[in-house]
Amino acid sequence: MSDASSQPALILVVEDDAAIQRVMRRALEQEGWLVQIAADEDEVAALDPSPTPALVVLDMNLPGTSGETVAGNLRALYGQRLPVLVVTADAAALARAKSAGSYSFLFKPFEVSQLVVAVRAGLAQNSRLTRDRG
Repeated sequence: MSDASSQPALILVVEDDAAIQRVMRRALEQEGWLVQIAADEDEVAALDPSPTPALVVLDMNLPGTSGETVAGNLRALYGQRLPVLVVTADAAALARAKSAGSYSFLFKPFEVSQLVVAVRAGLAQNSRLTRDRG
């Protein structure tokens, strides 16, 4: 990306439920963000590493692996400061979300407006971190 202000942010959604994928894609694209979807660890591994997502929305309960593993793999690829928003239906996943390094979390079911607010907060945090590094 050349100028972050001229390019829409890329949001990577890692979610195995197709209905939730569609809702997230629609909501995030309506905000002007680009959205990339992966349903599981294999799809995440198959992603082209460029461009770097500005933020990841991550379901903690993916088939075949944990959200923590996926978060670790994404951070190894894109950097430790990659903002991760965890979504989960499992209240016990809060500790796992924190261990995955998430900046915030949403419990399913959630309102679309909650998703948008949480993504905006993560993007703002990422923007501040990027400016501070520069």
